[in-house]
Amino acid sequence: MEVGKSYFTKLLILREYITDVKQYIFDPEGEYSFIAKFTNGTNVDFLNKDKFNILDITETDILKSNYLDNKVDYVYNFLSEFINMEENEEIVLNCIKNVYLNKGITEDINTMYVSNNDGNIYLNKKLKDSSYMPILEDIYTNMKLYLNKQNKSLKTIILKLNQLLDSNSFMNGCTTFKFSDDITVFNISNLEINVRNVMFKTLLSRITDIIKNSKVKHLIYIDEIWRFIYNNEYLSEKIFELFKTIRKLNAGIIVISQDISDFFSKDSGTYGKSILNNSFIKMFFRMEYSDTDILNRIGIFENEEINNIYKLNKGSCLMSFQGNSIILDVKSSKYENQIIKGEF
Repeated sequence: MEVGKSYFTKLLILREYITDVKQYIFDPEGEYSFIAKFTNGTNVDFLNKDKFNILDITETDILKSNYLDNKVDYVYNFLSEFINMEENEEIVLNCIKNVYLNKGITEDINTMYVSNNDGNIYLNKKLKDSSYMPILEDIYTNMKLYLNKQNKSLKTIILKLNQLLDSNSFMNGCTTFKFSDDITVFNISNLEINVRNVMFKTLLSRITDIIKNSKVKHLIYIDEIWRFIYNNEYLSEKIFELFKTIRKLNAGIIVISQDISDFFSKDSGTYGKSILNNSFIKMFFRMEYSDTDILNRIGIFENEEINNIYKLNKGSCLMSFQGNSIILDVKSSKYENQIIKGEF
C-alpha cells in the first residue's frame, strides 16, 4: 500500500476520533471534508454554505473584564486587516459599539443572557448565541449615519467594507456552525490568500480560547503549513508559540508539509529547527536527497537516522522522539482504508 503524509494524517484523525479527542483541521486543499461526513463532524465550507460572525461574543469573551470594549477592539482589529481605518478610528469604534447597544448588549454582563418570559435570567442561565448578535452589515449601516460631505475618508471605508462583504458573504450573517463537535474541518481552500490567513488567525485564536477553558484533550492539524507561514511573520510566530505552550493545555498541534524546506526557508533555517526542537514526536516519510541534506545541515539528527529517512520504502516512516527513533510500517485496516479512499 502506498502511504504518504496525507494518508497517515487521515488515519491518525480516524484513530484519535474513537478515543474522544476533539480535533480541528485546517484544510487548505479541500481534502478532509469526507472525514467530517463520516464522523458526523462539522465541515465548515466558507465558500459555499457556512458563515462566521466575527461579532459573536462567546463564553470566553465574557470572562474578561470590560468584555464589551475588548470585543469592540477585537472587531476593529479584524476589519483593520482589510481596511485602513486609522483616520476614523474613533468613529468606527463608536459604530461597532453602537450595533451591540442596539441589540441590548451592554457592559452589564446580564445583558448577555437570554431572559425568561418573566424577565428572570438567573434560573437556567443561557448565553445568547449568534442569532442575538449584530452582524457586519449593521456596522456598515451605522457608519452611513456618520457620513458627511467633509469626511471623504469615511466614505472610502464604507465603500471598502461593502466590497469586502460582497466578495466574502460568509463574513456577513449569523454563525452557522459550532466548535463543539468531535471533528471540525475548516475548508479554506478557495479563499483569497489574505482572507484565508486572517480567517486562519481568527479561528486559531477562538480554538485556543476553547482549549484553555476545557478539560478535554484537543488536537489541531495544519496541513500544507507553508501556505500560512510564507511571508507572514505573525502567523509564523503564532504557530511557533503554540508548539511551545500547547502541551500544558492538554492539547497538541500537528503540522504537515510535503517539503521539509518549507520550514527551513525562513530565517536561514532557525524557524524550522525551532519547530522541530519543540516537537515531541517527529514523523518523516521518504525524502529526496536534497531534503535529507537539509536535515543533515541543521545538526539535530544522527547521520544514521538521516540515511534511514532517505532509504525508506513507500508506506514506511521514521518516528523520532526524545532522542530515539524507530522505523514504522503504516498500516490500516480494510475498513479504515475504505473510509480514507472514500469507498465506504
